Amino acid sequence: SFWIADIELTQQTYTKIMGENPSRHKDLHKPVENIRWTDAITFLNTLSERENLSICYKEINNSIIWDENCSGYRLPTEAEWEYASRAVAKKETCNAKTQRPDFAGSKEGLEVGWFKENSIAPHHGRKKKSNDWYLYDMSGNVAEWVWDGYSTYPKAHVVDPRGVDSRNKVSRGGGWADFSEDQRLDVRSVDERSWRFDWVGMRIARTVN
Repeated sequence: SFWIADIELTQQTYTKIMGENPSRHKDLHKPVENIRWTDAITFLNTLSERENLSICYKEINNSIIWDENCSGYRLPTEAEWEYASRAVAKKETCNAKTQRPDFAGSKEGLEVGWFKENSIAPHHGRKKKSNDWYLYDMSGNVAEWVWDGYSTYPKAHVVDPRGVDSRNKVSRGGGWADFSEDQRLDVRSVDERSWRFDWVGMRIARTVN
């Protein structure tokens, strides 16, 4: 079980914890962007320490290791992110062969997200329709770093998989600089963990113990 934030991390919270705002589109109530995957890891560890929680990430031999027994804040895994974005009840299934995935909360991307068709910059959270679990902007606004390194999906059926340890990290959901039709829920983006873009941010998660 895990908790996940209903909106993307704001510039206000990032600045309060880190003492700086790397975003290009500065507005404290907009999502933080222009952050590296490694910046997200540093922020989450710092926030955990501020709240006297055990940190989730340690760097060993230039690899970031996740302590899954941590009590602190972390990135969602790619599987968790997709599970939360779809908000599918346990009794329901999505047959990828016959049903093309849609957007988080609607079959119309612009109903739930900010994309290139309706935006030239990120927007405040909670301005579009949420999905069925009251999560906002999982489609559009800014793409969101997840924990996983990039690898091809396994062919066999798997439950709650983890990505590989790689410097190439996945982001999901697409952002304001993407066309909506290119960012349905099955789309995966991959970038080197030290790169940053003004259309990529993050969303906080935490394991429920």
